[in-house]
Amino acid sequence: MNPQVIYNGISSEDMGLTVTKLPDFHRAARRVAQTEIPGRSQPIIQDEGGYEAYQTTMEINANGVPLRDIYEWLRGEGWLISSDEEDYQAYVYLHSQIDDERFRVGDECYDTIKVQMLVEPYLREVGEHAITLTSARTFRGRGHDPALPEITVTGSGDITLMVNGVSVLIDGLNGSITIDSEAGIAYTGSGDSMAWAGEKVTLVDGWPTLKPNRATNLVNWSGNVSRVVIQPKWRYL
Repeated sequence: MNPQVIYNGISSEDMGLTVTKLPDFHRAARRVAQTEIPGRSQPIIQDEGGYEAYQTTMEINANGVPLRDIYEWLRGEGWLISSDEEDYQAYVYLHSQIDDERFRVGDECYDTIKVQMLVEPYLREVGEHAITLTSARTFRGRGHDPALPEITVTGSGDITLMVNGVSVLIDGLNGSITIDSEAGIAYTGSGDSMAWAGEKVTLVDGWPTLKPNRATNLVNWSGNVSRVVIQPKWRYL
């Protein structure tokens, strides 16, 4: 199979394009502060937590596809899958200028396109499965760093949800509520019916996180809960 990428659900193959250089996904640089001390040969390194986004490039042959169609596809931001790591996806920003170079084969004009992208530091699993619980349970973590999950609780009344000992108090639930640790929000409904519901949620020790690297995660609760659905959002370097 020829190299290809899938960006926001549309593949380069579907577009009729040939990828001549796949984007390189690197292990991102750790975010640290470095302080030089007079008279000391080694700097003091302070870990600030997290990793830096980085730049990478891919190159595409247009194969006669109109440039405007390609520009329409390669814009904005979203998930990108590269055929050399098809089990993982990266969140990328395609806000940089796209360079193209035109060349001629016989009477046909073609273009080589260089696409710069900003890549968020963590890769995520393609087709990651949600974890559905109807009673308290433990499960093994995945990935390399603590995950910031999206947790949907269905039930009624006052509920205390506990994730690895971190408590989330939910007041007067009637139906379902979603606690999204990555976005730092709580909401009910979805799509056009989504409504913010932060007033129903009290965080006792911050947003819930999941332990990586096969560590044991425990999710339990008190109150009238019929189901808890967890989208882990495991994070890989």
